[in-house]
Amino acid sequence: MKKMIFTAIFAVLLLSGCTQANGEKMTQSIQSSSLAQSAQSQSAVSSESSSAAQSMASSSAQSTASSSESAVSSSRSSTLSDVVTGDAATDEENYYRNKAEQEAIDVEIDNLEAKYRIGELDRDTFIVQKQELELQENVLEAEEDLLEDVVDMNYRMNRTLPEGTLEQLLEQLRQVETDGRALEVEENTLKQDYRAGNITREDFVTKMVEIVRQEEALDRQEDALEDALERMGWDD
Repeated sequence: MKKMIFTAIFAVLLLSGCTQANGEKMTQSIQSSSLAQSAQSQSAVSSESSSAAQSMASSSAQSTASSSESAVSSSRSSTLSDVVTGDAATDEENYYRNKAEQEAIDVEIDNLEAKYRIGELDRDTFIVQKQELELQENVLEAEEDLLEDVVDMNYRMNRTLPEGTLEQLLEQLRQVETDGRALEVEENTLKQDYRAGNITREDFVTKMVEIVRQEEALDRQEDALEDALERMGWDD
């Protein structure tokens, strides 16, 4: 009888120990599962945040590009009424000033990038200001294309080839090339002055208009001289 009682007590204790062990294993399993789910949740939130940030950046870039394209498209759509006046002298003058304005913007972008490199501008300010300048330049380029077509057509309609001997024409061509190099030096000096802040923007544009005017005249003269020389059998 005592042996049976002892056996029963032993069985109860054994069952109690197994139950406790199984409980600990189940608790550990549940805790591990909870930690895994928490990690997955945090990873998903982090991924969504990253995606949202990339989406915002992409949206901002697309918005800027869209604004630029819209402005350029608007400039092209207003062609004859707002850009080309129909007066040859006025259109030519506007063409020169347009190119001078673009040169000014190029210098301003260079200065902006220099300030950003040395830390005078924060990244957001730099991006906004550069985008504004590039937008202005894009509009000017679209207008330049329209004006250039008109100016070139007027030049072609009224062009006359220079006359003279082969040697005379070659001498004129050499002089044009010399004048072109001197004009290039003058242009570089003007840009350096504006870059350094030694002259105002309006002074820069005014002087650049004259340089552009002379450059265009030299280009046309060189073109006409080469055509005249080719008709005489000259081959450079």
